[in-house]
Amino acid sequence: MKQFNINGVEVFAEEAERYVQINDASEAVLRSAWDEIISRFAGFEIALCYHNNEPPAGFLTEIGAEPLDDCIEMRLPRDGFNSLRPAGVFILGEEDFNEFAALHDERNPDMYWTGARIKSDLTRWRIFITRGGGKINGYAMTMVRLRDERQAEIFCVEADYADEIKSLLVAAASDAFESGKDEIIFMPDAGTPQHDAALSAGFFETGYYKGYKIKLMK
Repeated sequence: MKQFNINGVEVFAEEAERYVQINDASEAVLRSAWDEIISRFAGFEIALCYHNNEPPAGFLTEIGAEPLDDCIEMRLPRDGFNSLRPAGVFILGEEDFNEFAALHDERNPDMYWTGARIKSDLTRWRIFITRGGGKINGYAMTMVRLRDERQAEIFCVEADYADEIKSLLVAAASDAFESGKDEIIFMPDAGTPQHDAALSAGFFETGYYKGYKIKLMK
């Protein structure tokens, strides 16, 4: 992503994708820059992200931003993990990618990381699957290239059953630690099977994340 500074607002843009991300901007700063952002990025989708920082709900409603994420930030250090890699979870093979991508896009239609974007740079991902009945039943996605090279982030875990969700989560965590990572980040929605599985696997709640989106008119 290219980085811009617009009236004090740090803006990260994927211009080819017509996508912009703005992190933790206060209402005052956003108001001072919003007209210029609208002009500069007409037709773009804007993601407004807040990490352990309450978003300016009134202003976001005013500009027509829609809630996208409301997650619990969780972290797992290497020394807090002692689970064995579970059986029945496999690394995604090239021959199964299109099936995975279709399932992922169906399950997460609002996620920036679509199947096509994942495929454009597979080196940043480790993807794990479970199979049954001749098809992929569940998957977990780990981003292994973060700014802090000691960390990995499990972006999502999707399956229909709680035990399968936990197996996928544990397999992804085991793989990350085996590759040399010291800490894993995971941001599930509160009260979901993913949240429960992370707690039982040893993850700690360390904060929260809220995200909004708005599509600017051309």
